[in-house]
Amino acid sequence: MPDELAGYLQLEDDGDIAREVGYYVLRKMDRVGFDGLSHAERVVACLTELEMEVNNGGFDQYYWNAPGDHTLETVAALRELGAGRTANLLVTANAAFGHGGPSRDREERWKQIDALAEDAKQRWFELDGNFDEYRDNLSALVATYIRAHRTDFKA
Repeated sequence: MPDELAGYLQLEDDGDIAREVGYYVLRKMDRVGFDGLSHAERVVACLTELEMEVNNGGFDQYYWNAPGDHTLETVAALRELGAGRTANLLVTANAAFGHGGPSRDREERWKQIDALAEDAKQRWFELDGNFDEYRDNLSALVATYIRAHRTDFKA
């Protein structure tokens, strides 16, 4: 385990651990790409990206930006973390794209978003409010996950 990461695990607050390890993983992802991450790192990356994007600009921003490339992996990551309510919110948001869901290709997804009916975008706005309720304690769940998988995080 890298020294930097070991230091983050010494933090007392679950929110601090989740945030700092999440940023650590995103910096690594910039270097090695999503597929270059370990499974545990991908789980943390998915959650971190989802929170950053939805908290900043809602589901519309999440799908518009690169994190929307990983929406199916994010649903699986949320379920693995035990964040079933949040996973269900994302599944509901994904439903706006129809049976095939959002494209993994960003430019194709932009076309899908442009073609969405206004009521689908309104539904995302409602889901943004549900996401903000944080009915799953995401910080605690991801901090527990990080501690349990600490050897899966590499430099």
